[in-house]
Amino acid sequence: MRLRVVLLATVLVVLLQGCGGGGGGGSSFSLLKISVDWGARSRSLDGPSSALSVVVRFQGASETGADLLYVANRGADPSAHIETYPTGMKTKVGSHLVTATFFAQGSGTGSVVGVASGSLSVQPDGSLSGAITTQGTVASVTVPAGQAVGIDQTRQLQFNAKDSSGGIVAVSGGSAIWSVTSGADKLEFLDGYARGRAVGTASVSASVDGVASASVAVAVTVDSAISVEISPLSALVQPAESKQFSATVYGTSNQLVTWTVLTAGGGDISASGLYTAPLELMYVTIEARSVADPSKATTALVIVQMETLEVDVTPNPVTVGPNGQQQFAAWVIGSPNQAVTWKVLTSGGGSIDASGLYTAPATPMAVTLEARAVADPLVAGTSKVTVQAGTLVVTVSPGDVTLEQDTAQHFTAVVEGSPNQEVVWSVVETDGGTISAQGNYRAPLRYGLFTVKATSKADPSASGTAKVQVVFVSRIAFSRGLSTAGSLVVMRPDGSDVKSLGLGVMPAWSPDGKRIAFARDAQVWVMEADGTNQVKLTTGGINNDSPSWSPDGSKIVFRSQRDNWNSEIYVMNSDGTGQTRMTNSAESDRYPNWSPNGLWIAYLSGPEGGDTNVWIMNADGSNKHQLTNGTQCWLGSWSPTSMKLAYSSLEQEGGFAIYTIDSDGSNVHRVSIGDVFDLDPAWSPDGTKIAFRSEGSDISIMDLDGTNRRNLTNTAEAEWGPAWKPR
Repeated sequence: MRLRVVLLATVLVVLLQGCGGGGGGGSSFSLLKISVDWGARSRSLDGPSSALSVVVRFQGASETGADLLYVANRGADPSAHIETYPTGMKTKVGSHLVTATFFAQGSGTGSVVGVASGSLSVQPDGSLSGAITTQGTVASVTVPAGQAVGIDQTRQLQFNAKDSSGGIVAVSGGSAIWSVTSGADKLEFLDGYARGRAVGTASVSASVDGVASASVAVAVTVDSAISVEISPLSALVQPAESKQFSATVYGTSNQLVTWTVLTAGGGDISASGLYTAPLELMYVTIEARSVADPSKATTALVIVQMETLEVDVTPNPVTVGPNGQQQFAAWVIGSPNQAVTWKVLTSGGGSIDASGLYTAPATPMAVTLEARAVADPLVAGTSKVTVQAGTLVVTVSPGDVTLEQDTAQHFTAVVEGSPNQEVVWSVVETDGGTISAQGNYRAPLRYGLFTVKATSKADPSASGTAKVQVVFVSRIAFSRGLSTAGSLVVMRPDGSDVKSLGLGVMPAWSPDGKRIAFARDAQVWVMEADGTNQVKLTTGGINNDSPSWSPDGSKIVFRSQRDNWNSEIYVMNSDGTGQTRMTNSAESDRYPNWSPNGLWIAYLSGPEGGDTNVWIMNADGSNKHQLTNGTQCWLGSWSPTSMKLAYSSLEQEGGFAIYTIDSDGSNVHRVSIGDVFDLDPAWSPDGTKIAFRSEGSDISIMDLDGTNRRNLTNTAEAEWGPAWKPR
């Protein structure tokens, strides 16, 4: 039987048939002859073109076990026909891997235009059984716009053929089958050459190996129109090698042209068109420009590459864990076309994608990978892979660390024993923070001990870890400057790490510690805890200030004098919507403070300039009642348990002292010791300390029993209204 190998539509067909022959020594052989069914061309051969030769390889089929290789060159007949080539080679009976590679030039040279590969069986009678299919190299064809043909003038139109990666496939003009898609009365093709019939415009399409171009307009002009044609249109040339090009100028008797190498460093070309390639591998464009009409020119492509190519694959060898991954790279030595096709040669040996990313199987084994050059599919390189578990060690840096809540840390990993340093990052514990693919970890809002893990892509059974201790380190925000145009400042509770956040006063932390509400320009604002993304929540009115968050962070209570200058308590959603009045009294209601349990809102009430006291109401504004009964009481903050309030009161002997009181008004207790001037008390998140404004308007701190007083700030400016970051 005959083997038919089809290249794309019906361009090339290979028929391999055997003639019965003798064999000895227990092995049977047959004498092969190869028949090639060549596809139709547009004209007789006049130089390098698509499928001028085919190289057929029978793997291990010779009497000695070596490969049998035969090169068949196409004859000059442009029509579709079958040519038979007696090989005179004895071929071993049995199954063989057969590869047929089609070349654009004779004797197995030039661009590869198609490859067929598969298993065929040589029968005892010399016949072949089985079938293999050819995959064509040409993936796209384009026809440059702006071409013209004169009436009764015959010329070759330009076209370009490219592979799937966009690389040029060097074929000759005779490889294209041309068709006139419109304007057949204006233009026709004779043996693949365009001939003008009448002035006008025709649309044409070129098809190479079954791949057709889009239709492109070609102008048909009077006989005097000048155009230039280069032969060959493309060529493969070795470094420092010479190649003769010729040019035909249509529409004039002056055949002189000026030759130019358009590609920088692309070699030289003489006045007669003799091109000399550079030493560098590259794509080069040469130009022929008419002397009679310098506005008319055309170009040809030269591919500078070595006659013999090699493919180098790296890494090689390499060990990969079961189900692991390894990125491979390939270099095509001797060609500017670096494209390769990847393949796993070992059955069950995993998979590899078009970029060279290999994924190992689950079972330990030895695997061979292949990278085959697109520029010459007969040339390939390999890499040996050992799939084996437990050989890699992953080390995470830094090791164990301590971080504050919602802070960042960058981790790196080293994979010992593998060239593949890629890892997959993860956090072992649920809600233990997040980590990016680049190792950027963000601590959670909760505190505890968490584990960052780096798992090797080369061997998923190999991993390394680092422990992250997330601790609560509070901050104290406060106002600097007594005017409403003061600034907001944050610091650690020991007075260190002082940072300014910009203009504003009366800071209030959100329950999650991520945002701060504050007052500026008589309006309530909110921003990120680092001072960014500042958004104004209130507009209009006067003196919208003193914000305080609900425990769930959904609402903010504040003071406003929008109602006939009288201070009242308002509440709004944390985005500024739904602003609602909560108090409506003849007194001045101000400095609201939401309890941590969400049940109550404490506030200060009294006539402007007169005695004020601490009041309390339910979170919905009901059940308003007075809590203190003193002289000029000033509200501070709730205890973390919501069972007590801290406030300051004017003493009879002068000065202010800080007191605590239960939420039901009982158990009034003086915290300040001695004659002091203590205002604006703020309870620490753990309930053991109180920050406050001391005499001299510095921010100070003391224990809950009034001892261990110490200043945290000491500046010339007034500092007041401390607020602790919640835990």
